[in-house]
Amino acid sequence: MKANVETLPETARRVLIAVNPKAGDGSRQKAVAQLTDLLTARGLVVEVFHSLDELGSAAHAVFPTGELRAVVAAGGDDLAVALARRLTRSAPHG
Repeated sequence: MKANVETLPETARRVLIAVNPKAGDGSRQKAVAQLTDLLTARGLVVEVFHSLDELGSAAHAVFPTGELRAVVAAGGDDLAVALARRLTRSAPHG
């Protein structure tokens, strides 16, 4: 059986990262900086947000352009759940 696999277009170069600055012991900030460096070195455009509202607005604006590659929650389960709920509600519908 052949899997149905889609690839992202070359224009999908933007990665949005949500960070909870109050969570963790500071090692998370270092990990986000390392992730940002790695993604940037691969030619991706990375934006880090400390506000879910701002990230949601950016995702909503970028999604229709075909530039959005990924949204990352750099925090605990609570941040991931909050981000998923926010993006599900604000995702553009076609």
